[in-house]
Amino acid sequence: MVWCAGDVTNYQPVSYDIEGSVVKSFLAPAALNKRFNYDKLVALIPLTLFLEDHSENYKLLLKGKSLYDNKRLEVDGRDLTVYDPAVHELLAKGFECYLVPHGGISHPLVLKERDGKIVVNRSSAKKFNYDLNVTFNSVYAALRECMKGYDEVELHIDLTHGSNVLVTVLMLASQVIAEARGLEADASFRLWCAPILGPPEPGLTVKFLDVSRLSNIVRGLVAGTCAWRRLDERLLPINWYKIVGSRLGPKFKEVYGFVKSLLNLAEDLLWTLRSGQAPFAYLFCRQVPNINGIKERLDEMIYESYLRVGGLQEDDEPWISIADVIVELTDKLVKDLKAFGDSPIDVTTRALQRLYETQYYDKVIAVAREYAVLLILRRLYCKERERVEIAGDLWSKVDEELKLLAQKKDPAHPQALSAVGLTEDDVKTFESLRQMRNKLMHGGLSKEMNAEVSLRIDPGRILEPESEKDKKPIWKKDVEKEAEKAIKLIEKLRSRETT
Repeated sequence: MVWCAGDVTNYQPVSYDIEGSVVKSFLAPAALNKRFNYDKLVALIPLTLFLEDHSENYKLLLKGKSLYDNKRLEVDGRDLTVYDPAVHELLAKGFECYLVPHGGISHPLVLKERDGKIVVNRSSAKKFNYDLNVTFNSVYAALRECMKGYDEVELHIDLTHGSNVLVTVLMLASQVIAEARGLEADASFRLWCAPILGPPEPGLTVKFLDVSRLSNIVRGLVAGTCAWRRLDERLLPINWYKIVGSRLGPKFKEVYGFVKSLLNLAEDLLWTLRSGQAPFAYLFCRQVPNINGIKERLDEMIYESYLRVGGLQEDDEPWISIADVIVELTDKLVKDLKAFGDSPIDVTTRALQRLYETQYYDKVIAVAREYAVLLILRRLYCKERERVEIAGDLWSKVDEELKLLAQKKDPAHPQALSAVGLTEDDVKTFESLRQMRNKLMHGGLSKEMNAEVSLRIDPGRILEPESEKDKKPIWKKDVEKEAEKAIKLIEKLRSRETT
């Protein structure tokens, strides 16, 4: 268990309710330790807390405050000692201390021990110029170090005490290390905080809040937002939406249903894009329900339930953030795909650009090569043909003609180029796209790779022809260049097709 060390001089005993067990202590981590009996305890001590000897002084401060070894705490002539068996257990068990750089202005504590008393004084104001990133790196390093040597670990974080900066940084750093170590909320990763909003009243109990589940939902939701940015439906927060939705009361079910239908559509749209089926994206853009209507209904529900004091309830699920993310990001994606217009050609062109921006270069190449044929067919035959069979006779005829033009095997080369509105560079791009598509589609095992594969010695090794040199894979930068040329070709054909 890890906690933020703070100035405990004025802390008062609190009866903490931890999952039904009540522990009285002035120190929240001591109460948690009494409940869970941790194998390892770690305190993060801000550099701003003491002038020197931070680890020794923090332990001395706890000893004096809790009457450990009959030591007493004196501040400005007042005895602030509070007998605390839970803190005694913490001190007897022992804990590691990590010094953490902390920016800001403070009056660091100065401790003197005399006649069994721990006398506390404050030094003059001192400014610390540490950047927040230094604090974050130090906290993360401490978490990483204290977890070394454990194959399996259950990490508890207490966020009750400490400066607002250190508590915030500890929460952030613990989220990252939980992801890195594969720690799951409610199982191997738990965040605790006790809401003490003023001097505790005798006889009242403060219930510890377990922030773990909410933290896990937020982590999943933040990761889920990448689904829309990276065009990957596998990252969508579908599971969290189902879990949270199953616990909502009837009051929210209508809005939940609207948003769920939008989430299902987003999943289908993102899969269509990621799988390289950009020409079908327009279908989902047309199927999108009235998003403005869903937003208005969500706004009404949020106002009635959360912004109007009379509508508040004591128990709830963190559903509005998930709903808001789904509605806003799906709306944004659909509007972006329709940036050029809502026709299939307009949406496909923008979809290819988005795939390029998201570095799905292989998908761009595979689609653009065939889509160029479609755009040329439309340019040449739209007045006499209403539709054409994909990969049919006419399609294949144009495809073969473009291949011959690229290889300069067409006797009427200049006239043919003029007829389709292309330059020699354009048809060369068309042919290079075909070759790159084949290379990628077959994982490098295609005729275009111009390679040999070993059958006997080191079988499966891919070699340069008649050489012992390894054939190199297709590099990302080369595929990116081809994808960029593909985008320019489609944009050119589309602009001529629409003028």
